[in-house]
Amino acid sequence: MPYQTFSLAAGAAWWDSDVIAAIILGIVQGITEFLPISSSGHLAILPWAFRWSSPVLNSLPFAVALHVGTLFAVLLVFWRDVLSLATAFLTSIRDRNIQAEPERKLAWLLVLATLPAVVAGLLLEEAAATVLRSPWIIAAALAGVGVILWVVDARHSGEKGLDSLGWREALLIGFAQALATVPGVSRSGSTITMGMLLGLSRVQAARFSFLLMAPIIFGAGIWEARHLDSAALSGNGGTLFIVGFLSALVVGYLCIRVFLRYLQRGRLWPLALYRIGLAALILVIIATR
Repeated sequence: MPYQTFSLAAGAAWWDSDVIAAIILGIVQGITEFLPISSSGHLAILPWAFRWSSPVLNSLPFAVALHVGTLFAVLLVFWRDVLSLATAFLTSIRDRNIQAEPERKLAWLLVLATLPAVVAGLLLEEAAATVLRSPWIIAAALAGVGVILWVVDARHSGEKGLDSLGWREALLIGFAQALATVPGVSRSGSTITMGMLLGLSRVQAARFSFLLMAPIIFGAGIWEARHLDSAALSGNGGTLFIVGFLSALVVGYLCIRVFLRYLQRGRLWPLALYRIGLAALILVIIATR
């Protein structure tokens, strides 16, 4: 059944179904980017499950716009950390000294941890937008990482801070982030899980994960901007980008605040269970179509 647009009032573009879908996708992105349940998996599955065929909503630039919305959410929550780390990074280059301050070391660890995802993104860009968006692959990734997250969370007792991280640990978290090129793996899920495996507390693992997303999404936004043209923004295309971006920003900001507070005492097994349940639901939809 083709996806039909409709309007609650003649000419009311703000209320057509494409705009509503863009808002829904923005809300979903704002939640799933920070919870370890895979934003890319949800963004791929929703249009498929509800048969949304809008070329804008199914485009990679629109997905990047939603991710940029959550990037702004991170900057709003962690602006002091980001400013401090950026200053420390530039100062370390000027002084040619990385170890003088903890912030300098952390800044360079974030840079190092970003590199594997950059390489994976460049090598798998086309596959990530096509073959890897298969519902079968997404279901498998959701369930597989869900089981791993469940086991790691159940056995976790680490309370280390970010000052315990070294170059090896940063690279391991970076390689975990690179796996999230496959929709369904979850960038936050893979990096938080690896952080906990390395002994970080849940809160500190999440904090490093959220800070780590800033450079990779910033770079992806610039890289994917080359695909934007006047055709993509014509009609209601510009409106879809704006409402999706704003929805992701607002919801993402609230999600970070709530999730970090929850992690002070809460466990991650409910989210692991959600991943497994969603994978099962995807398989049911496949079987009934």
